[in-house]
Amino acid sequence: MGELPPTAGLPLRFADIVAGYGGMLAARQKQLSFEQALAQFLQIDEVDLYSSGSLCLSIAFETLRELTGRKRVILPGYTCPLVPIAAHLAGVEPVLCDTKVDSWQFDEKMLAQLCDSSIAAVVPTNIAGMPGNLTAVKQIAKASGAFVIEDAAQSLGAKLNGQAAGHAADIAIYSLSAGKGLSLYDGGIIAVRDRDLRQKIRAVAARRISKQPLVNLLRNIQVLGLWLLYNPNGLPLVYGNELRHGLKDGDLVKAVGENFDFELSAYQYDELRKRIGSSALLRLPEFVRQNRRRALKRSEILAREGLRVLAEPEGAEGNWPFIMILLNSEQQRDEVMSRLWTAGLGVTRLFIHDLASYEYLRPIVPRQETPNAHSFAARTFTITNSHWLSDEDFAGIVRTIKSVVADASLVGSGF
Repeated sequence: MGELPPTAGLPLRFADIVAGYGGMLAARQKQLSFEQALAQFLQIDEVDLYSSGSLCLSIAFETLRELTGRKRVILPGYTCPLVPIAAHLAGVEPVLCDTKVDSWQFDEKMLAQLCDSSIAAVVPTNIAGMPGNLTAVKQIAKASGAFVIEDAAQSLGAKLNGQAAGHAADIAIYSLSAGKGLSLYDGGIIAVRDRDLRQKIRAVAARRISKQPLVNLLRNIQVLGLWLLYNPNGLPLVYGNELRHGLKDGDLVKAVGENFDFELSAYQYDELRKRIGSSALLRLPEFVRQNRRRALKRSEILAREGLRVLAEPEGAEGNWPFIMILLNSEQQRDEVMSRLWTAGLGVTRLFIHDLASYEYLRPIVPRQETPNAHSFAARTFTITNSHWLSDEDFAGIVRTIKSVVADASLVGSGF
């Protein structure tokens, strides 16, 4: 059966590799660099490309620390562990804000209480490729002189009110790491609309980034591996085995690949992978449309069965790398995972914990209470939106979830 990816990333094609190694791009793309093509795609004048989305975020934090003299940033209680690591490496202190009930978005009342003159930035996160409405977040941030950095790592190609995700923020960050919508093994995009702020960010980036030809050589080999192995036949080697080893050891953080080091690679991106990216980018708009169409159809099926799906906020068009399900209790979620996590069907968990609950983050993350974020992390799981998941296998997943939900002994008390 093989192994399905946990997310619906855009598979690279042989033509993309030829474009990278042979420099043979479509005629209409020759006049645009990869950065220019990305800027056009994101409806902005310019973007910059660095070695990871986390590095982009850390550079933004460092820039705002120097610009404002403030050393604290507000993060949602439920987000990727790399976000506080990026803050730590930029010399700023993360402050956790709880989420709304059954949501990944900020509890705005708590956000307003936390956002004072010590805060350099507020960092809303897009989860499951869903951009949220930032109107209230921006008002709260601006009232205290803070900037808004939208963590749009998962939502390249998503839209809100007809504009690219990240459009409403002062700074937006997108990821090109393996499994994302457009994947070049690693890489990050930073989009800044204010020209002066953009130049300040570039100055900080110039201090942190260096030419590392050996790293680029390794990444060029790894992107070939991504092309060859990002499919149901190759993924058991590079994803499935690691997942199963982590689960066997009882290390869920390791199983989903969240055991990150407190360091970020900072190297100058080479032209070869940029050419590969330019070629793949031509297919991304249609790929996102197909993803969304498939996800909305399957979300309707899940909703008809009485299951709660993380839906698009008003005005949003997600890029839907996966479908996120919220169950009534941690017991139900854990039983679903016991039946499906190792089935090779792309059923997994996004972030294992809320930020305050990761043991290895204790040196850098404050022990703040974020009960809604904790509950959300404890009751959610994801189903891949990959085109490799057949309707028959999706129906089998739905039957398994329904049988768990119907078991009265697994209702639990929730949080």
